Amino acid sequence: MNILFISHSADLTGAPLALYKISRELHTKYGVNSKFIIRNGGILESKFSKIGKVIVLLNKPTNIFTFILFFLTKTQLGRKLIYKTIVRRKIKARDIDNVDLVINNTSTNGELLKLLQLPEQIPVITRVAELESMINKQAGKNSIKQTIKYSNIFIAVSESVKNNLINNYNINENSIHVIPSFIYPKQITEMANSVEADSLRKKFNIDKRTLVVGSSGSPGLIKGTDLFIQTVKMLHKHGIGKKYLFLWVGGNKSNKWFKQLLKLRNLNIIAIPYTENPYVYFNLFDIFILFSREDSFPNVCMENAYLGKPIICFNESGGAKELVNKGCGITLDKVDINEVIRSITLLQQNKELLYKLGNKGTEIIKAGYTQSQIPGKIHKLIQETLKNN
Repeated sequence: MNILFISHSADLTGAPLALYKISRELHTKYGVNSKFIIRNGGILESKFSKIGKVIVLLNKPTNIFTFILFFLTKTQLGRKLIYKTIVRRKIKARDIDNVDLVINNTSTNGELLKLLQLPEQIPVITRVAELESMINKQAGKNSIKQTIKYSNIFIAVSESVKNNLINNYNINENSIHVIPSFIYPKQITEMANSVEADSLRKKFNIDKRTLVVGSSGSPGLIKGTDLFIQTVKMLHKHGIGKKYLFLWVGGNKSNKWFKQLLKLRNLNIIAIPYTENPYVYFNLFDIFILFSREDSFPNVCMENAYLGKPIICFNESGGAKELVNKGCGITLDKVDINEVIRSITLLQQNKELLYKLGNKGTEIIKAGYTQSQIPGKIHKLIQETLKNN
């Protein structure tokens, strides 16, 4: 079986990492022959190249000319003009001829799907990992329309994503299959334990009685970094902030929100920039809070649940509640800092509940969110799609 994978990026971020894991599992477990078309290059190129041929349409900017090109691809007109030229130059007929199926990762590649002019007999499965505001921000209405037009089947990473596709884009629900991402428990365990938790506690001067409240992601309004900061300030206003250490993992040092976090060390906030091993820091958490205003179903929820951390999230933010409501945390009806604080205080005062929710999370992840379960579901969908096409 020959599959062409399309990725909007090769950066070390959620969607490209998920595609890398999927393609690797399909290659190693089911013998899939893989090719990759990557719109914008990045650090994961070398990993993809170990699985199959990689065609990068636009490399990371190295000079003013390539920076302008890269910037223009953030606009609808720029993508249309630039990729049209690059596709004609870099993608040959032989790259498409023997392809049995295409897996398009994210809703943002609509213009590229159109430009590829794939034969009708080649079905396209599009994996959607975005909710509405991210679709509008990263893809735009034209791109998502083209993605829908040129896709036969959709994988939604959560029920929230599926409902958004049905309600806002009128996609037939029978064409949408909910298949979440997955984690590698053994690898996470090894990486989490690669640094002794006690040594990190000593490094950050964390008392054993201090409860560590963690969050993670690229800092910004969508990820709720402002809500994180408001929560910390409110706890200090109530005179109980010193009982906690607040740890944010992830972010570029040039990010304005990350810079703001760094300035709040006096409020017991520690900010850790992007790292290939966030698990040593996750391991320090007593509670994980997903402050996101919108998030389809981030891997950090699965990773922290596996590591035994109770999760607090907002009902209206996206797919995290679909995991948390299975019994591994607390789902709040709305975005409300006072409710967040009440939940933190509850878990701080009731350690039996904290451990119960954490242990349940580990159990849930092992049973349904690992490489032992999810790739097989994707492979089965691929076979069914080829059979029915």
